[in-house]
Amino acid sequence: RIYDGSHVWVDGCYLHDGNGVGIAVQTNSCNHLHLTRNEVARPGPGTPGEGMYLGGNFGSIQVTDSVVAYNHVHDLRGAIVGQGDGIELKQASTRNWILGNRVHGCRNPCILVYGTGGIDENVIVGNFCYDGDDAILQVQGEAIVRNNVAIGGSAAFQSHDHQGTSSRLQVVHNT
Repeated sequence: RIYDGSHVWVDGCYLHDGNGVGIAVQTNSCNHLHLTRNEVARPGPGTPGEGMYLGGNFGSIQVTDSVVAYNHVHDLRGAIVGQGDGIELKQASTRNWILGNRVHGCRNPCILVYGTGGIDENVIVGNFCYDGDDAILQVQGEAIVRNNVAIGGSAAFQSHDHQGTSSRLQVVHNT
């Protein structure tokens, strides 16, 4: 858990069999995080079981100007019902890049990105996501979703109003 910080880099770690969430940023807003080349597996049975939980509901905590890249996030089905997202970026988090991650074995979306609240946008590009029980990629809005591969699930891609209104969404060159 990253409680408070800016310019934090978590690189090349193996986070597994924990007690809830692989990497959590949900206590205070953080900026300029670099979460790169990590492996997150089996965050904890009977827990929220999220691979990465970044931000807070309804914009209460924001993650901004950050990079989540080249991580391998997997085996999240041990989560309690209604949980188990691979990489989840919450409402009002903005100017983030989610790039080149491999995410699979999720109860909920492999990558779930809420809207930014109308401020700038997030970029979701070049991710390989498969084997999920829900939509593989779910993005609300204010984002560019480009060159991702999404296989399986109830839908490869889904977008709808969640904690804000869906708007300014570009979805191009995905498979």
